[in-house]
Amino acid sequence: MAEVNSNGPQQAFSQITPGNISSQIDLLVALNLWSWPALTLAIQNAWGGSAQVSNDKRDWFAGAVSDLLTSTPPQLEDVGDLEEVLLQVMVDEFEIVVDDESAEEVARNIWAGLTKLKGGDASGLEELYSRWQEKQKKGGEKVVGIVRGEDKEAEDTDWDEDDDEGEEWNGFSDRADVDMDDAPPLVDASKPKQKLEPEVDDEGFTKVVGKKRR
Repeated sequence: MAEVNSNGPQQAFSQITPGNISSQIDLLVALNLWSWPALTLAIQNAWGGSAQVSNDKRDWFAGAVSDLLTSTPPQLEDVGDLEEVLLQVMVDEFEIVVDDESAEEVARNIWAGLTKLKGGDASGLEELYSRWQEKQKKGGEKVVGIVRGEDKEAEDTDWDEDDDEGEEWNGFSDRADVDMDDAPPLVDASKPKQKLEPEVDDEGFTKVVGKKRR
């Protein structure tokens, strides 16, 4: 597996060698994770710990997913398995629950790309990388207009959850702190919430609600 560092897809791309599908899968995973708004938000806000720790966790995340996809025997059977891994890592390492269906989209994109690569078609991967490079030239992708649950009351409430579907993100929940030394196990996402926040759901998670776009 190619080592993916804070340069993300750029580093993964540099590891690609002709005919090496493993390195292509590394790049595929990196491109999709670095383009996932939910994960980008977590990195921007250092929800994985410090800024450096958050970036390190994203690097590990990409490598772990790539390993699962290239392992023998396969560790993931379908898109659903991959989606579960993405969701659980977000809970375990970044202390947020993503329920806006974006994890399913990321999983489907990775799985579709994987199928093409295994069939010898790398054109989609090349196009995905070109689009990522163009975004970097423009300064990268920033996720704005979203607040965590505990900050919501302090913001002007000029929005309504029931208004303008598609103009807001509901889907991120605060969790109790967790520690990470090395690569943590992808298990046990059942730790209880330690404090009450606005809009707490039945499982004790607080939603992070996005403001309306102007």
